[in-house]
Amino acid sequence: MQRTSLSATIDGLADFLTSCQYDSAGNVTQVAQAGQTGGNAVADKRVSFSYADNGQLLTLA
Repeated sequence: MQRTSLSATIDGLADFLTSCQYDSAGNVTQVAQAGQTGGNAVADKRVSFSYADNGQLLTLA
């Protein structure tokens, strides 16, 4: 099972929300993190991954 999202609450206040996307081979292609509405300030972040046909990681951006 692949994780598609993860959120956190700190001292009762919403904090980050992380979302993950995958390709058809099950490789993670993007991880993004942002704050939640009404929660702590969290800077937006995003990382993208690409893979060769054999599944080897090609790029991380």
